[in-house]
Amino acid sequence: MSDYGRTRNHRALVCLLLFVLVRDLALSGEQLSAPVTILRAGASVTLQTSTFRVTSAEEVMATVDPFGAIKESDRSNNSLRALLSPGQPAVQSEGKSQP
Repeated sequence: MSDYGRTRNHRALVCLLLFVLVRDLALSGEQLSAPVTILRAGASVTLQTSTFRVTSAEEVMATVDPFGAIKESDRSNNSLRALLSPGQPAVQSEGKSQP
């Protein structure tokens, strides 16, 4: 989801609280927010979830500005679907965790 939060607007977004809704297709999810001082066209924002977890391979949808608070003419790039899988657990070796 590296392009997630990337804007194709020609205007910069300035001084706002950016809301993002992340959910699986069963509607389990989390609403994230990040203060944005300035987000220029083509720039991206990285957000990290604190409670939403992927426990098996599943499709996830992320929607930027799900409530339509940002005035824009093209909302077609506000959602992204991606197939995600959980990472492999760390290997335990003599009581120590290794990445």
